[in-house]
Amino acid sequence: MQCAAPQVMIRGGYTSNALDAETRQLLLDADAIKTSDEGVEAVLVIALQAELDQLREEQDHHSQTVRALQQRISELEAAAAAAAAAFAGGGATEGDPQLARSREQAAAVREAEAALGQLHGGQLPQSAATAARPSEAEADSLSEEPALQRRLEQEQEQEQEQAQEQQAVAAAAADGWNEGWSEEDGESPSADAKGAASAGGGGPALAASAAPGALEEASGGNGSVGDEDLRQQQQVHAALMARVAQLEEERRRAADELLDASAQLATARKEAESARRDAAAAREAVAAAERDAAALQARAAALEAAVGDDEGVRRAAEAAGGQQQQQQQQREAAQVQAAQQEQQQREREQQQQREQQEQQQREREQQQREREQQQQREQQQREQKHADMLRRYKELALQLEERALTSERRNGLSEARIESLEASLKEAQEGLRAAQQRAARAAAAAQQEAAALERKLRAAEASAAEAERRAGAGGAGAARVAEQLAQLQEERGRLQRELSAARAQAEALERRLHASELREAQLMAEVRELEGAVAEKEQLEATAAALRERLEESRAERGQLEDYRKLVRELEGAKARLDDELLGTAQLVTKLESRVRDATRRADASTAAAEAAGARAAAAEAAVAAEVEARMAAVGANRALWPAEARDEVARLEEKIEALGGMLAVVRGELEAEARMYQ
Repeated sequence: MQCAAPQVMIRGGYTSNALDAETRQLLLDADAIKTSDEGVEAVLVIALQAELDQLREEQDHHSQTVRALQQRISELEAAAAAAAAAFAGGGATEGDPQLARSREQAAAVREAEAALGQLHGGQLPQSAATAARPSEAEADSLSEEPALQRRLEQEQEQEQEQAQEQQAVAAAAADGWNEGWSEEDGESPSADAKGAASAGGGGPALAASAAPGALEEASGGNGSVGDEDLRQQQQVHAALMARVAQLEEERRRAADELLDASAQLATARKEAESARRDAAAAREAVAAAERDAAALQARAAALEAAVGDDEGVRRAAEAAGGQQQQQQQQREAAQVQAAQQEQQQREREQQQQREQQEQQQREREQQQREREQQQQREQQQREQKHADMLRRYKELALQLEERALTSERRNGLSEARIESLEASLKEAQEGLRAAQQRAARAAAAAQQEAAALERKLRAAEASAAEAERRAGAGGAGAARVAEQLAQLQEERGRLQRELSAARAQAEALERRLHASELREAQLMAEVRELEGAVAEKEQLEATAAALRERLEESRAERGQLEDYRKLVRELEGAKARLDDELLGTAQLVTKLESRVRDATRRADASTAAAEAAGARAAAAEAAVAAEVEARMAAVGANRALWPAEARDEVARLEEKIEALGGMLAVVRGELEAEARMYQ
């Protein structure tokens, strides 16, 4: 950056046209960066405004839904109060099947809502949130360890899939329960209402006489349906919990596998290191194996003497030794032949390498002469064009100074725009964060309101049950009470559907919040790109400043051309000397490489010979061991070959066994005689 422009031109062969073109390109790049900076502000503001409008619309819609649910709860409470008043005024018969069935349905609905609420409110959002938003510590560990990052990303994808499966199963279970209760609510109330109406129209005596039969029918029909629904609910809940446990077990198993893989990797590294050490020790052990072969032969001779058949074993050993000697001679001949072939191959390769080196040397010398001639011609051309280049260079310096001033003014304007854009971006980010916080608080409030609505629903059901209990003595208003109960149940079903819709909207709001966070991340990435563009602009400004410095230095170095020429000639001479030294070094390296290859081949040959010696020793040991085992087996099968002490000991043991057998026969006979006496 600090070198003079004439020196750069002399060494690099630049011309005024090339320098002018480069300067124009730099200015065009700076203008393009400024133009792109101007449009970023509008795009960011529009995107942030759209996100804020969407969040406001979602919040308004959620508030309207909550208000509608509150109104429904109020209507349901009013209807329950009216039903309680009607029960208190008119009364009903004890043992009404409609009341028993309503109580069973209310209990089953509460159990189903509790199970599904636990699944929706506790496990699924937590797993989804865990899969969607990893913690900061995990993010830091991911940024530090790429392999662990890929593993954790796979685990997050698996958890997301598991959460989706759990949501699908829970939704299917909820739909099945809603369909079952809607069918029961659509079929049974009409028949029960007709029965209750006939009982009320016939008078108190007729109602009292018909109550036991109706109760038995209701308990027989609705009880079986309620038990079946309860069993289905328990099965669904058990399946969901088993699936959750299975997914958790799979996650733990994946984490254990990751730890095992890390441990195996460390163990593999240790084993590789120990294998390197063992390879060196194996070469040393080959000589020891050859020495052990002689010791094994001595041991084989001793074993043969102990067995007793020295001559046969000796002949077998001599035959095995002769075969091994022949094999050894064949291997040695093959190794000698292979060594000769390798020596010839190495000689041919060395001859080829020498020829190649000589050819390369001639080519380098020719190239060196051509370069010297080319440099002389270029030097003459540069000297001829130098005067004209200085004049043009002065004009170009003036133009560049003017353009640099213009670029500085434009850079000041672009910096001001960038600062304003950064300020607006910070404000938009703060607004987006505030909107996200408000949306999160609204979602939490909505969940609290939904919980309050559920509590009110349970209270209304409790009041309805209390009203049913109080209405056990009347008969005239049973039909009206049944109709009111049916209306209350329909209202309760609508309210439950609206609660489900509110939950779905809350989940959708959470997903949209997550999408807004992703959008914020994208905006931050765009901001980082903008910062990179600013850094590139600063680099271009530094380049322009360096060009101006070169122009200023060129004015002070017009009288130093001769010194530069001398310096160039000295550098060229030094370069030629360095090329010669490099050529000598290359030749020396080639020779050293050939020596290294020869040493490597010899080491490989010695290693192969050591391995062959070890194999021969192992074969000899195996042959001796097999022969010894065969002889020992033959000796064990023939008692005549046993030692006298062994034969005597075996005979004594056999006599003892026979004596024990006789004693056992005597005792057995005595026992049989005593048994016959007792009989």
